[in-house]
Amino acid sequence: MKPHTYVYLLPQNHPTVLEYADFWKPAYDPSVHTLTLQVLASDVQAGNCGGVHEIIIALQHQPQLIEKLLFSIGFEFVDDVTDEKIPEEAWKADPIYYEWFFKLMSIPSIHFFIADEDARAYSLLADLINNENAEVIPDVNGGRSQIGFAAKEGNIILRRLFKSCVHLLVYCHNCDFNPQIYIEGVMALYDAPFSYQEVLDAYELFVEEAGRQLLKKAS
Repeated sequence: MKPHTYVYLLPQNHPTVLEYADFWKPAYDPSVHTLTLQVLASDVQAGNCGGVHEIIIALQHQPQLIEKLLFSIGFEFVDDVTDEKIPEEAWKADPIYYEWFFKLMSIPSIHFFIADEDARAYSLLADLINNENAEVIPDVNGGRSQIGFAAKEGNIILRRLFKSCVHLLVYCHNCDFNPQIYIEGVMALYDAPFSYQEVLDAYELFVEEAGRQLLKKAS
């Protein structure tokens, strides 16, 4: 039997993880189903994602909350000067926010935690939205418009999606929760040409390599 390899973004006793020990208490309340994070507009302008990254890193050590918070983390953007909330229609019209969500994806599993559908899309394709090959496709029934891409850009998005799916399995590696149904749901949404088995294979290779690196360091 192979020894279990623990895979964490940061270890349990890291100061960043310990800093958020009390942060999670409200989320354990059964009546709480979402987590809203306040982000200063100045942080968005500066491309600063550090606070959100720290929260996702710390959440990995709260395995009972991981499934609960999938697609359930929202964002409230606040004007630094007035302390007023920036309206959703305002930040969704500002490309600087698209870029900020895209920068969040340096931790690829974040895609699966973002509650807002538009923001989730920005996390995958913000840098491609203004590409000349992007095409706005109006809904014939008057619903939400969609953005279409040429094959090259479409393949870029699918590679990013694959990486995000693999990373979510890695993120959940240390807990009993299996995120398969959520991964397959996102794959279906994007009509992904890869299979869940391919995602699983890539995840297992990642963990094997992580195990080899740990043994190497220990020797």
